[in-house]
Amino acid sequence: MRRGRYYWHNDGGVRYCLYRDAAGVRWYGFYSGRTYYWTRLQYGRWWWYDPLWQRWVYYDNGYWWWQNPASPLTIYVYSDGVYEPYGGPVINEPAAIITASSAPAAAAAAPAYHSDVDVPDYQAPENPDSYALVIGVENYSSLSSASFADRDAQAMDEHLLHLGYPARNIILLKDSQAGLSAMSKYLESWLPENVDKNSRVFFYFAGHGAPDPQSGEAYLMPWDGDAKYLAQTGYPLKKLYKDLNALPANQIYVVLDSCFSGEGGRSVIASGTRPLVTRVDSALGAMGRLIVFSAAGQDEITGTAPGQGHGLFTYYFLKGLNGAAAGNADGITVQELYDYLAPNVEDQARRDNRGQTPQLFVPPNGQRQDLIEDLKG
Repeated sequence: MRRGRYYWHNDGGVRYCLYRDAAGVRWYGFYSGRTYYWTRLQYGRWWWYDPLWQRWVYYDNGYWWWQNPASPLTIYVYSDGVYEPYGGPVINEPAAIITASSAPAAAAAAPAYHSDVDVPDYQAPENPDSYALVIGVENYSSLSSASFADRDAQAMDEHLLHLGYPARNIILLKDSQAGLSAMSKYLESWLPENVDKNSRVFFYFAGHGAPDPQSGEAYLMPWDGDAKYLAQTGYPLKKLYKDLNALPANQIYVVLDSCFSGEGGRSVIASGTRPLVTRVDSALGAMGRLIVFSAAGQDEITGTAPGQGHGLFTYYFLKGLNGAAAGNADGITVQELYDYLAPNVEDQARRDNRGQTPQLFVPPNGQRQDLIEDLKG
């Protein structure tokens, strides 16, 4: 086997890899969803390198552990549903013995966050008629950041793969990839060109919203959005709903982890214009046959779950999908998911001394208890 070469093997739809680096170290890996995992046996234990979170993970003595190679003295252990710092003695050798730089395509530092919703614990059959557009804008070109929006979009992408959305049918746009032209292209061209009457469509947006200071019209803010020029640089919520309603799809879901009050959280407004905004138009009349989950009421701001590294709304949305919401063997309905996430978000927001009330909107000719379409099958 020559050094610096990758060797692939496909078995049962899973791709396995053997790589030998310049130092002669052999790395074994497999492809899961959109992530490659690398592993090697050292000190009698299998060490896994996760490039998505850039960390080493191993299993020992009934617990899952992980370390950031850049901070070898900090060790985390998975217990009671979360990873917590571990202050006891390190068993055997630390993962830091294998440096991050020795792993293929490894980065120098690791994110400080890991959540119990990042990895789905279910798998629905793949549905070739399912399409999704997932957008997360955390670092804007000229606006304040929207904390954890990138991680929210990445986790939603992973859950959609497990909900049966094929990877080839999911468009994931983050930060500079999510400019106005890209949003327009995929909403107004890509989806109409691919969706038919049998399709299931899922649209997700994590990032800032903004109200027009004079009309109160709500906008989603792309990466290159400017709060002073919403008509030219924002994506109107009314237009989003109109674009999606025009699709011939059988089911269309919209999930928005944004707010439109202009008061903070995941919302922005042009400096000095707040007194002119008396009411935000949430475009309820344009929702048509869409099923829409929204993170907060029109006069509220969104919050985060800092310990989980996610927006508060997205965290409980994904936690509900991961089994916390009431359901059955056939899946979790829209109403069951909402009944779980809404009170949890409200309770946590109240502890933070603010209000955040997630919204669920259904077609005007439908009743919530009659919505039996499963998000999770």
